[in-house]
Amino acid sequence: GRFLCHHRTATLVGLGVGPMARVTIRIFTHPRSVFEQHSFLVGNEQGGLTEQIGVVPIDLNHTTLTMLRQLIEATNDRGMLRRTVLYQELLSVSNSLPNPYGYSGVEKAHYRFGIMANPDEMVPTLIPQDLEDELLVSKAYPSLVDFDVIIIPQSQIAPDGSLEGSTAGFSVSVGTIETVQTISASQDGAAPAAIEGAPSI
Repeated sequence: GRFLCHHRTATLVGLGVGPMARVTIRIFTHPRSVFEQHSFLVGNEQGGLTEQIGVVPIDLNHTTLTMLRQLIEATNDRGMLRRTVLYQELLSVSNSLPNPYGYSGVEKAHYRFGIMANPDEMVPTLIPQDLEDELLVSKAYPSLVDFDVIIIPQSQIAPDGSLEGSTAGFSVSVGTIETVQTISASQDGAAPAAIEGAPSI
């Protein structure tokens, strides 16, 4: 995903000004037959969801999905931004996966957020990227106890943005959607809240 680096974002997330919670991070990969020639075997050779790869603390009232990306990707170590162990694990899994759509090395490091909207689903629902800047993690996931934050590596997503096998569309409460649209409209012409395209560390 985009690497976001902005001191105001880091400060806001780190303050703990609202009630805190911890979100569990898991990775989704498409199931693959172990009998296929050239099949890749990773820790979860049958595909699906990995075990928990990390836990990230968030502020329920302030941490957006964009801020969650920063918490996943970087940590402040004595004034230096460094990759987190969680992000290194994510990159390791991403690099071990087949690349059927022919993404470049940089593109393969991208990822999307998703949710298993109901227990019967085998494939997560992608959360639209255009909601990430304003959508709170606590609004995207109905319950942080019952719903894990699912990361889908770019290699698993078709160039048109679809995720094979995903049948549900993402939805949040009407109030949240209105809030997102209102905030977005009020920021037209304002300076962006984060720097996109900043180099990865």
